[in-house]
Amino acid sequence: MRISKIESKKSNVILTLDDGNKLEFTKEILGEFYLYVNKELSEELLTQFRQYNEMAIHYAYVLRILSRHHYTVSEIRKKLFQRVVSLETSEKIITRLTEHRLLDDQSYAKNLTDYYQKQHYGPHYINEKLKQKGISDDIIDAVIELDDANQTESAKHLANKLVEKRGNHSKSALLNQIYSKLTRCGYSPSVASEVVSGLKDTLQFDEHESLLKDYLKARQILTRKYDDEKKIDDLVIKKLMQKGYRYPHIKKVIEEQKYVYQSI
Repeated sequence: MRISKIESKKSNVILTLDDGNKLEFTKEILGEFYLYVNKELSEELLTQFRQYNEMAIHYAYVLRILSRHHYTVSEIRKKLFQRVVSLETSEKIITRLTEHRLLDDQSYAKNLTDYYQKQHYGPHYINEKLKQKGISDDIIDAVIELDDANQTESAKHLANKLVEKRGNHSKSALLNQIYSKLTRCGYSPSVASEVVSGLKDTLQFDEHESLLKDYLKARQILTRKYDDEKKIDDLVIKKLMQKGYRYPHIKKVIEEQKYVYQSI
């Protein structure tokens, strides 16, 4: 079996054999197998052509998606599986990509970790994100900073942002909110507790003023719905306690405001 004719067709090449059969492959095959007219072909060589052609097609696909977005080895493996690429071909593609550093889980993990750390996320959150991307435990351990001092400083920065954005909350409610946010963002309970404990001692917070604002707002809404003063007071107390205010402080504000209204 010999090649009788070679025709170029855009990105592909058509080989015409001496028995009249025509075979179409990617152009890469010409240089890879040094093809020319009258070259002798065996069935084994044709099988190699087909295998290489399959790899080249899917390799080009992976290059296209990598040009638009970064992926991990695991993510590329899943995409090739979805395209029903054979395991052998898939692994050849991944090996070729990693050898050319077009796939680099270490670099990917480092960049993603840096991004989340700049957003002040904690190590447990980052660890979970990397695992979702299919990054190996060895790489995760190498890129995530577990130094307690650095964790605490980052957690403090995030907590201070929450303090700056606080609405009308009681001090205890705000501290609980900060603790929950820190643990959701991947900080350990011990680090979150340390940060909240520090804020508890240093946070300058006029809780009476915050309570008064919330009281007046809640009362204004409820007086539009109800005429019964006792019912209004009970509902106001319930709403304010849900915000974290303590009952004695709420009662004090209610009494103060009743005195104000009586004086008008």
